[in-house]
Amino acid sequence: MKNIDRIIEKFNTPDTCLVVSAWPQKAGNKEINHGVAWYTKLSLTEIAKKKGTKFVVLAEAGFDNTPELVERGKILVLRVFTPTHHSLYPAILRWLRVFNTIPHVFVHSEFGAGSGLLHYGLLLPFLALIRLTGKRITYVAHNVIADITFLQTHLGIDASPFVIDATNMLIHLHTLCIGKLVDRIVVLDEALKQRLEKILPATPIIASAIPVSPAKIISRAKAKKFLKIPAGHKVMLSFGFLSAYKGSDWLVNAFHVHAKTALGSKTTLIMAGGPAHSLKNRSHYQDYYLELNRAAEASPNIRITGFVPEKHISIYFAAADLVVLPYRGLMGSSGGLTHALAYKRPFLFSTAMQDIWKNRDVQKAADAARVDKSRLFFPLSSVGMHELLKIVHSATKRAKLTQVSRILSDERTIQYHSDKAYNQIYAPRSYAEQDKLTILQSLGLAST
Repeated sequence: MKNIDRIIEKFNTPDTCLVVSAWPQKAGNKEINHGVAWYTKLSLTEIAKKKGTKFVVLAEAGFDNTPELVERGKILVLRVFTPTHHSLYPAILRWLRVFNTIPHVFVHSEFGAGSGLLHYGLLLPFLALIRLTGKRITYVAHNVIADITFLQTHLGIDASPFVIDATNMLIHLHTLCIGKLVDRIVVLDEALKQRLEKILPATPIIASAIPVSPAKIISRAKAKKFLKIPAGHKVMLSFGFLSAYKGSDWLVNAFHVHAKTALGSKTTLIMAGGPAHSLKNRSHYQDYYLELNRAAEASPNIRITGFVPEKHISIYFAAADLVVLPYRGLMGSSGGLTHALAYKRPFLFSTAMQDIWKNRDVQKAADAARVDKSRLFFPLSSVGMHELLKIVHSATKRAKLTQVSRILSDERTIQYHSDKAYNQIYAPRSYAEQDKLTILQSLGLAST
């Protein structure tokens, strides 16, 4: 990019926000995307467009590391670090010194997840060094974990009580340290906010759901024809990276057991996703993924697609009669849910995700559609799979769930979200208002 020094000077101002996060990578005409990168781009581009806010994004290096200007020159993307290399943090800190007049830094928790435990260990001194520069820090926590019991297989850790208890204690201490080092924390779900408030009662925490961007919807018949779905088949869709945390193995194995039943034989299960971005190089996950594919191959009605290019996402959701979220717990917001809302598709959660009911907009949508809370959840059992098959073949039940999806989609539209996110998180006055609230709380004049 020509005149890069002049561009840096233009962005090195107090009214610019500096963001450390993944950003979608381009490989030829393709855009390689994953949850955090997609979320960051969607949120920042809408705010830049509507509010004129300038952003500098320090992102992971990729196929093309040329500096990039986005949204009519309002967003400068600099690919400056390798997420799996030890130079990750020094590289980012060097660029923070370059942008020495930007007062606010927004650090996304997953920006270096590819380096594993090293990332989480070095995150604390990294945040401390940012504090020493005098900058204010907003930490965007994409995951909030208090107990890793449900993540044993996902992480490939020892299942002994001692290891679980010790790991939980370390996570708790790590979270306490983050709370001391940052000015405030943003989470993507109300349930995560309430969970974190129990650990960090004095740290300002903001819940800001993943926004829903309007999607162009093609006909279900055309989508099923394109995907070569057998005539008369209903489509059950699971979207996103495949992992034990997301219940991918339960879904494949439970469906296989019911594949030859009257309902199962007329259903196609599509696992629209590939290897998990942060786990693909771990041996335990490679074994898990291999076994998952073997299990899927044993049933002709189960398809694992591998990574889904962004241009094909609409086809899979258009074909879906029901979107299922069989997660074994709730530690972060679901990209699969956000896509289901964008395409107005009916969805169901596992009972392990019941904390999602703490979101007022979920309650509001269910109440407006006259759908009882219990109708939104299914157990991770044979009974649960039987219920899913009955629902995917019931036009009446799907219609009620579709109504919930439509209402919740309207509540989370990107246009509404961008205004709310700007006022709560990115507007210059948001810090001043938070400072005022903190003072009032210390004087006992406002509730925590």
